[in-house]
Amino acid sequence: MRDIWFSHPPAFRRRVAVLLAIVALFAVYKLATKSGGDGPEGGAIAFVPSDAYAYAHVDLDPSSDQFAQAQDVGARLPHLDSIVKGLVGYDIGSLAGDEASVAELPLRGGAPETLLIAAIGGAGAADGFLVEAAGQPTGEGEYRGEKIAEYAGGMASTEQDGFLLFGPAAAVRAGLDTKAEPNDSLATDETAQEVRGALPGKRFADAYVSRDAYSLISGTELGGALDTFTNFDASKGLAVAAVATPDGFSVQMASDLDPDKVASAPGFLSAFPSFDPSLAALFDSGTLALIQIGDPSKTVTGLLDQAEAVQPGISAAYERLRAQLRREDGFDIADDLIAQLGDEMAVGIAPGKGDPYITAAFDGVDEVQARAAVARLAAPLIGSVNPSRTGQAPSFSQAEVDGTRVVSLQISPATTVSLAAFDGHLVVTTDPDGVKRGIEGDAGLGGDPAYQAVGDVGSGDPSALVFLDLKGLVALGEPIGLTRIRNYDRFRQDFSKLGALGVKVSTDEDEIDTELTLQINQGDQDK
Repeated sequence: MRDIWFSHPPAFRRRVAVLLAIVALFAVYKLATKSGGDGPEGGAIAFVPSDAYAYAHVDLDPSSDQFAQAQDVGARLPHLDSIVKGLVGYDIGSLAGDEASVAELPLRGGAPETLLIAAIGGAGAADGFLVEAAGQPTGEGEYRGEKIAEYAGGMASTEQDGFLLFGPAAAVRAGLDTKAEPNDSLATDETAQEVRGALPGKRFADAYVSRDAYSLISGTELGGALDTFTNFDASKGLAVAAVATPDGFSVQMASDLDPDKVASAPGFLSAFPSFDPSLAALFDSGTLALIQIGDPSKTVTGLLDQAEAVQPGISAAYERLRAQLRREDGFDIADDLIAQLGDEMAVGIAPGKGDPYITAAFDGVDEVQARAAVARLAAPLIGSVNPSRTGQAPSFSQAEVDGTRVVSLQISPATTVSLAAFDGHLVVTTDPDGVKRGIEGDAGLGGDPAYQAVGDVGSGDPSALVFLDLKGLVALGEPIGLTRIRNYDRFRQDFSKLGALGVKVSTDEDEIDTELTLQINQGDQDK
C-alpha cells in the first residue's frame, strides 16, 4: 500500500488526502442548506462499483437530527474551522449539497484510485472547488453521453443527476458505468449490505472496507491496528458508523466474521472472554485510565496460544519460567496465582500525592486462596529486590480498614505495594489509599459522570473496556511538556473541552463490535 501511495506525485497524494478529510470532518463543518441526499444511505452509493475496496459516506442534510447534533457538538471546539481548513488546504464549504462520499476503486491492475462523489449545492457550486483542487481544465471529453472535464495529472470530473464525480479519469468513468448498471453497484452487493447492515440507522457518517482491501494494508502499521478489531483472516468486511450524541461522538465498528474461518483463525480479541463489568466502583473517581477484561486465566491462556502460533517458542519460554519458579520457590505461577484471579480484572492509573499510582483489581476470587497465593509470591518478589539499588531492605506492614486486613510491602522509600482481599475482590495497588478507597465502597469511578458517559456503553457484555479521562490526562501532561508541543497554546481551548474517551469491544463467532465514545464538554466547568 505504501509503495502504491508514494508512486503517485505529491500533488495527487495531496488531493487524495483532501478527499478523505472531507469524509472525516465535513459533517461537523457548517454548510449552507443545499439539495441532494435522501438520508443516511443517500444516492452517492449508486455510483460505487460492487468491487470497491472502500466506501465512506457523510450525510450533510441540515434537516437531519444527526447533522444538527454533529454541528452542535462541533461548535464546542472553537478552532474546528481552522483545523479543517488546515488539514484540507482550502475552503470546501461551497462544494457539497446534502451528502458526500469517497470510494477507493481497484483500477489499473488493482491499484486503488480515489473517486469523490458529492451532491452539488446549486448551479456552479462545484466550480470553485474544482479550480482549487485541480486547476483549470486542460480539455473536455464525453463518456456515456456525459461531458467529462479533463485536468492535469489525469484527473477528471463530471456531473450527473445532481452529483459531482471527481478523480482519476478511469475512476470517473467507472462511476458512470456503475450508475448505468445498478446491479453492479455496492448498493446491491449482498456481502456489502450484510456487513453494513450492522450499522445503526441514526448516523451522520459511515464507511465500508471490503475483504479485498485487507491485502493492501496488511503488514502496515495501520493494518496491524485494524486487524486487531477486524480479524482479516476471517472477516467478510468492516463497517464503521459515526454517531453524534448530546455528549460528543460515538464511532461504531462492526467486522462480520465467517464462523468456519474463525475456528482456524481466531484473531487477537478471541482470547478475551465476555464479562459483566463490576469493578469500576473500586477505583478512585479521579482515575485517569482504566482497562477492564474478563477471566484473567482464560485471557492469558488464549494470548499464549496466539503468541505461540505467531512466534513458536513463546509457550516454551513461559513454561521454563513457570518450572523455574516451581523449582526454586515451590510456586506455580499458573495454578497458584493466575488461576486464583477470578473472572474479571481491571487495571487503572490515578493521580496520587506525588506521581500517579497503579491499581489492579480482581472480582470473583476466593479470598483465602488469593491471600495464600500472594503470600507465596512474596518470597521470590523480595528476593528479586536489591537493597543497594532501592535504598532500603524490603519491609512488611499490616493495617486494618473497616475490618479488612491490608498488607503492605515497602520496596523502596518511594514505592509501596499494598493489597487486600474482601467481598470476593482482590485489590493490589502502589498507593495504600487505593486499597482504602476500594474497601470503603463508595461509588468511585463507577459513579463518575465522565465514566458513565463513555464507560460501559451500549447493551451486551463486553470482551474489553477502556476508559481515558482526557481532561485529566491533559492537565497531568501540561506541566511535564505538553505545552511545548508546537501550536499547543493555539488549540488549548479545544483540548480543554475534551472530557473522556471510552472503548468497548464485544466479540463472538459471527462479529467483532467496537464502540468508541468521545465526550466533548460544553464548558470548562464540566468534568
